[in-house]
Amino acid sequence: MEFKHHAKKLLGDSFIYGLSGIITSFIGVFLIPLYTKIFEPSDYGIIALLGSLQSIVTILIIFGMDNSFGVWYYDDPTEKGKKIAISNWFFFSLTLGFFVALLLGLGSYYIAMLLLGNSQLYSLVILFGINMFLASTQKVLNICFRVRRKPVQAVSFNLAISLLNIALNILFVLKLRIGIPGIYYSVV
Repeated sequence: MEFKHHAKKLLGDSFIYGLSGIITSFIGVFLIPLYTKIFEPSDYGIIALLGSLQSIVTILIIFGMDNSFGVWYYDDPTEKGKKIAISNWFFFSLTLGFFVALLLGLGSYYIAMLLLGNSQLYSLVILFGINMFLASTQKVLNICFRVRRKPVQAVSFNLAISLLNIALNILFVLKLRIGIPGIYYSVV
């Protein structure tokens, strides 16, 4: 009987978390037609390169601690122990994210020249660095909802971030026509 209860809870939570991923993917598809009206093909190359860099930098900032955090969270079952696990990971990610953003900012001219082929795009690298710093915080908050078994809050949080991102993309990219920096302004 207990197995059925846990299996049912797991399936329900998995559905809710999966729904979040589906909505986020749909949002990405929704933005493509908007971008095709504004961006040149070379702009898509820049966006893709920065997207690849984001994947790599995220791995470095998260440092595999998202998986370890689940273990640490339940190592000490007291509320104080759980708060210590959350704060340690949060401040570690925040500090590491800050240093990565600082390095990206300081090296933005050279990174833009090397990665994007144009040193004048250094401001994109700076915006990207700020985005990476803030994204690590979002990841920590999302995982905290998950370990506390609050799927509705996790999905609501992700959905709110995604909808805000769409609204700000429409504002910065379509209405104000800021271009690629508008994508990163909306994420920040």
